Amino acid sequence: MYILRSQGIWGIFRKLGAEIYSQTKMLLLEKREVINQAPSVKADSDVSFHDACRQDIEKIAAVWPPEFAPMADKRKKLLKLLESRFDRNTPCFIACEGNTVVGAVWCLPWHYDECLPIDCRNQPAYEICNIFTTTEARGRGVAEGLLRFAMHRMSHTSKTVAYSRILPERTSSIKLHKKLGFQTLGLLTSGSFLGWHYFRLDKSVINKAEEEKVL
Repeated sequence: MYILRSQGIWGIFRKLGAEIYSQTKMLLLEKREVINQAPSVKADSDVSFHDACRQDIEKIAAVWPPEFAPMADKRKKLLKLLESRFDRNTPCFIACEGNTVVGAVWCLPWHYDECLPIDCRNQPAYEICNIFTTTEARGRGVAEGLLRFAMHRMSHTSKTVAYSRILPERTSSIKLHKKLGFQTLGLLTSGSFLGWHYFRLDKSVINKAEEEKVL
C-alpha cells in the first residue's frame, strides 16, 4: 500500500519497466597516446591535484553531483559505492581547493572489448568514469587539469589506452576530451533485458558530420 500511495500505479509500471528493460546510448571516445605533460589550471587558481584515498570518501560524497542520481539522494548507497571502489584499489584522483574537494575522477578497468572493432581489442586499457567538478570550480580549467593529472598518473602504470563513455548531451565534456586528443569510435548502446546485459557499437566509425548531428 505504501508503494501505491507514494508512486501511484504508473510509478509501479515505470519501475517494473525499468527493471525489465533499459537502454542507454553514449559516445565512446578513445585515446591511445600517453599523456606525460603536467596538469595545469588558470594562474589565479589555488587548486591542486592528488591521488585520492579512503579518508577522502566523505569529502567526495559531500560534493557528489545531482546528475549522478539516484546515488546522490541515497547517501548510504553512495558511500558503499565509493568504499567498494577503494576496496578494489580503483584509481581515483581529486582536485582540491584548500581542504575541500572540488572535483574527482575514477579510472576503472575496461571490460567491454567485445563491442570494439577487432583492431582495438586486447589493449591495456582503462575507462575514465564519473569525472566531475563542483559548480564553483567550473570555468577555471579544473576539469581539464584533473583529467590531465589522472591520465598522467595512469601513464605510469601498464595501462596505456583510455576510453570514455559520454552522454551526447554533455557537450562540454566531449569538447574537453577532444581537446586532449580523444577520438570518437562511435555510438555505444548498452542495455539490459530481464537481467541480461548487452553492449554494442552502433557505428564503428562516425565521421565529423555524423558526430555533429549527434551533438
